[in-house]
Amino acid sequence: MNLTVVTWNLEWAPAQSARGREMRERLAACNADVICVTEGHAENLPKGGDIIESEADYGYPLREGRRKVILWTRHAWDRRDSTGSKHLPPGRFAAGTLSLERAEVRIVGVCIPWSAAHVSTGRRDRTRWQDHLDYLDGLGAYLADEAETDTIVLGDFNQAIPRFRQPVHVAQSLETNILSRGLTPISRDTLCEKGLPLIDHICVSAGLTGQVSAQLPKQSGSMRLSDHTGIVARISQKTS
Repeated sequence: MNLTVVTWNLEWAPAQSARGREMRERLAACNADVICVTEGHAENLPKGGDIIESEADYGYPLREGRRKVILWTRHAWDRRDSTGSKHLPPGRFAAGTLSLERAEVRIVGVCIPWSAAHVSTGRRDRTRWQDHLDYLDGLGAYLADEAETDTIVLGDFNQAIPRFRQPVHVAQSLETNILSRGLTPISRDTLCEKGLPLIDHICVSAGLTGQVSAQLPKQSGSMRLSDHTGIVARISQKTS
């Protein structure tokens, strides 16, 4: 099994805008097996694939076609899931299984809430990092149930690995709920074009290995594409 996997936060780029068209072309040029876009539209993705979208409602005003997480594959999804767990803050999760010739792999796409989610905007009923920490707890419980399956978790983590500026207890929650469950962040220590740590990540379970092979930039010439750097990775099964 060899997979090319991509994740990128598109910052709600309208699909027919110049920015959206360039991002779609860059995603298509990756020739990926799996793409996870966060803050995107289905129209941002290459044509002809199979798509799973997160639930539309993530607590902010709804806009047609917007999804916090969209998973795309050139193959076909089994065990499709747009909820994950009732304990997860809603609208930020999508998962599916790839049943390949010699392998079954669970793909989990996430958009972990940023530190100020629903603090001074949206529902305004949270304190800083509250939704983020609730999400990590819910995701940890979900991953525990999938522990027997080769798993890839990817998307917008909204914190650096290793810790950069986030509070210690927030980094510890990420460690407890994801990294301590045998998932390795192959994007660890990867820096974006400005030398800052990434907050979009790809993690793989113990039966898999991989490495980042390319980045998708925040800027293209004079055009600002996104506030996140995307990443491309090659992932395969470990040989015994």
